[in-house]
Amino acid sequence: MKVNSSSHRFIELASKDANLFLHHLSAALGHCPCHHCREQGAELVRVAQSRVLHAMDWAQASLRLHEANPSSSSLAVALGGCLELYRDAEPRLARLVSGESYSGDDAVTWLSGVVASHRSCLDGLEEKGWLFETMEAQNLTFWLSEALAFYGARSNRRDRNKGKLLISVFA
Repeated sequence: MKVNSSSHRFIELASKDANLFLHHLSAALGHCPCHHCREQGAELVRVAQSRVLHAMDWAQASLRLHEANPSSSSLAVALGGCLELYRDAEPRLARLVSGESYSGDDAVTWLSGVVASHRSCLDGLEEKGWLFETMEAQNLTFWLSEALAFYGARSNRRDRNKGKLLISVFA
């Protein structure tokens, strides 16, 4: 059996430090329980959460302005929809950074829902004539996408490698 250089490094690492080897293997399989890996995902979510809170504040302030103007009632409805979507989305992000237990699939589902809510808000505003591709909107989209990519990659690795523990070390 031919052992490639990556597999050789894993075998060498296993022989030197079993704990470090298990950490790297767990991370590669998407099951890394270490503080650093969990904290990396939590930090992405914290930034996205702060952007969602900022979007909620913006939607609330804009709604107050447009409620006072009867000619912009359809825009006020769209802004109210955004506010509701962001209010529903924020607790999902809060749970991801709360320290309570959840699965990787839960994280992907919740983040996907938040991305869908954000996109729905932007689409609703665009339908009312607001082209809302500001830096803030792009920034929120970026951070949500980064968090989703982080948790999605971990979930995909885990699903792809179910039942294959250690096989890649020797392949």
